[in-house]
Amino acid sequence: MNISLKSLFFITITAISTSLFYSCGDKNNSGGVAANTSKENDIAWNTAQADTIYYLENDKTKPSCSLELNYVYPQTFSDQEILSKIQREIALAFFESAKYTGLPAKQAANIYIEDYVANYRNEAGKFFAREKTSHVEDYYSFSKKIESTLIFSKANIISYQAKSYDDKGGANSSRMYKNLVLDLSTGQPITEYDIFLPEYKHALNKILTDKIIAQSNVQTMDSLLDLGYWCVEDLDSNNNFFVNEEGITYIYNEGECAAPSIGAIIVPISFTELREILNEESILSSLF
Repeated sequence: MNISLKSLFFITITAISTSLFYSCGDKNNSGGVAANTSKENDIAWNTAQADTIYYLENDKTKPSCSLELNYVYPQTFSDQEILSKIQREIALAFFESAKYTGLPAKQAANIYIEDYVANYRNEAGKFFAREKTSHVEDYYSFSKKIESTLIFSKANIISYQAKSYDDKGGANSSRMYKNLVLDLSTGQPITEYDIFLPEYKHALNKILTDKIIAQSNVQTMDSLLDLGYWCVEDLDSNNNFFVNEEGITYIYNEGECAAPSIGAIIVPISFTELREILNEESILSSLF
């Protein structure tokens, strides 16, 4: 392993192979091939795992940072061009920077760790050197965990989720969900505009608002405001969703439309509830 900070911290990388999934498709009446919603997509996935801990000045009595990665990524597919597109989109969703796209998974993980430790040394190290209090070790010890999940992979549709927990000492912590839906036939992301009919926004926003009201066990929008939801009156869909056989699930991250103490707001909506605004010509039509 060729890492400039090798003497300062320890990294382990393991790769866990997964099985290939094949989907042959079914012939439709016109003689073409219809998407098969009962079989997995013909794409192989793998997992790269990495973890590290680094102590300031390489001294275990001083504050530290720790990082844990569990990176699920597409490894092989029959169409190399599409595979490359999907790999780039998934790397961007997981690492949240174009810097790590286009790199082999293990190399991207190694470089991300290097950058994380370097940023920590720069951010926490200079302040720790100036301040000496009874709580300084806890305040300047950081930790981060990023893990990803393949939620759905059928009918040429891939639903992928990256989840991160970032603690920067004291009460400075956050949890984030990043969802990505991809079209395996093109390698391109699937957005709301690809799924719904034109002029869908008003109806979708009302469905989301009504679902949040019901989930919160209240009757009115004013009651939601009392609970700490601050943008319900003009709640807007945020394109942060995943799909499966049942429907579409939206996620609003901590602090996005409510007090951070409420946490992430997860809103599952069935295809039945969305039927009036779904585009029957979209790639998702095979699911509903």
